[in-house]
Amino acid sequence: RCMSGKCIGNNLIKLGFGKSKPTRVLWLDGVSEQLKDTYLLDYFKSYCENSVHQVLIDRVKCQALVYFVNIEDAKLCADKI
Repeated sequence: RCMSGKCIGNNLIKLGFGKSKPTRVLWLDGVSEQLKDTYLLDYFKSYCENSVHQVLIDRVKCQALVYFVNIEDAKLCADKI
């Protein structure tokens, strides 16, 4: 906080806090390159029944997105896991 408004080189430091907004997508980091989409889909379905709509894995960044039918299902599943 004490750095807010100060410069590092030519860059002005600005401290701010964003507001989180619920979404129907969960973001996962550190996903193994060998992990199959179907395994991840089955894993989430075991916690959230039929509320998982789609799973996308970015193998280069080792990240995944889990899409749910609605925001409430995404919240419930995140709480369970």
